[in-house]
Amino acid sequence: MFRIARAPIVLERLMRAVRDPAAGAVVVFLGTTRNRNAGRRVVRLEYEAYGR
Repeated sequence: MFRIARAPIVLERLMRAVRDPAAGAVVVFLGTTRNRNAGRRVVRLEYEAYGR
């Protein structure tokens, strides 16, 4: 599950949406990205996750 959002993310709402009794934990990473990397403009982010 993923969603691109322009509005602020409400952590409690996010946790309710992904919580699952079969899961051992829910881990959330919150951060920002720089506008340049290795002297080049950052134009996209790539995300990878493992399904159940």
